[in-house]
Amino acid sequence: VRRAVEHSTLRQLDGGKYLQLDQPASFVRCTIALTFSCDGTRFASTHGDHSIKVFEFPSGIQVAGLHRHVRTPWTARFHPFERDILVSGCLGNECIVWNVKTQQCITSLQLSNSYTRSCTSCVCFHPNGRLIAIASGREVV
Repeated sequence: VRRAVEHSTLRQLDGGKYLQLDQPASFVRCTIALTFSCDGTRFASTHGDHSIKVFEFPSGIQVAGLHRHVRTPWTARFHPFERDILVSGCLGNECIVWNVKTQQCITSLQLSNSYTRSCTSCVCFHPNGRLIAIASGREVV
């Protein structure tokens, strides 16, 4: 079953291709994390240029570039049933909830040293969509 799923996925990706980005590849530097939207029609990636880029699937056309993090975003997750809502967390210990359609911040949270001395390494929406769990160092917020 796993091989059939992998084969099907690779076929949909057209054998794999590099996607057009809103910045030159040398500026983007690296890709860190990927996540799919709840309906599977979009995916987002986090990058070394401190951005999150959102693409349509399977076309690979970039539909949004989310730029506000002061450090590299290390994690991102889509809302469990709203494909235009995304949460991200960065090495600067900041979490941002985004409206992908408007490319604007809905709200943000700067975790201070009173919470942790580390980066935000993982974010996740609760299945009901009203709660976000944040992992930072040895702490869960």
